[in-house]
Amino acid sequence: MARDAATKTLKPRRIVVGLEALPRSRAALHAAAEIAARTEAELLALFVEDANLLEWAGLPFAREVGYTSAVSRTLDAVAMERRLRAMSQEAERSLAALARGTPLRWSYQVARGALMTELLAAAAESDLVVAAALAEWTPRRLASSARTAVLLVQELVRPGTPVVAACSSALPPADAARMLGDMASVLGQDHEVTLALLCETPEAAARWAGEVQKHAPEIRLKILLARDEAELQARLAALRRPVVVLPEPPASGAPSQAARSSRPRSRRSP
Repeated sequence: MARDAATKTLKPRRIVVGLEALPRSRAALHAAAEIAARTEAELLALFVEDANLLEWAGLPFAREVGYTSAVSRTLDAVAMERRLRAMSQEAERSLAALARGTPLRWSYQVARGALMTELLAAAAESDLVVAAALAEWTPRRLASSARTAVLLVQELVRPGTPVVAACSSALPPADAARMLGDMASVLGQDHEVTLALLCETPEAAARWAGEVQKHAPEIRLKILLARDEAELQARLAALRRPVVVLPEPPASGAPSQAARSSRPRSRRSP
């Protein structure tokens, strides 16, 4: 991220939003577009065609059941590809409509693979990732895989909506202080931060939080202690807020990002 020399405010350069089935991704798309327009960042929208879904659709015994009709139908890989293409086109039209009449700079890509793998790989040169909150995307899994902060949203986010951060005490306090301050600036929050912290004991959590406060005394930190991942997820679910997952430092010798499983098809805004 870059900082404005005059105001010292944070200026993210690039934001990536992950899209799949549009109804589930609409909130993420709106949130990412609002943040990018407000901070003058470039927005990359990445629609990921689920490779597993296409593979299953090609199996001779594969069937689907209508959500409202309960009618069972045979799945067909070609028809599934057409459906995914239509969803992608709808997502791109929605993004274009959001950008109309605004200075938003955006590009649109389509890739095939697993959403988390493709999204985190595309985010290698980005300052923020935005995605719909999915049950399988646990904070610990994201924190260990991502190299930048990940904003998870469940419903439309209005500017100023309280956001909760999540991390483990494995994150060095100095890094946590910097990222918490950055995220408060980018998301238009004041410096009162609720942090769901994965830590073994209250004493260790208090020591960690104290070190964070030394590095960022302007942050008013409210700690929600979780001793294991199940408790962490329960606390986040109870809050029903957008969640910013802070990345953990990479293990020694770990690759910077997972390899992309397909070459993306790219389009840029007009």
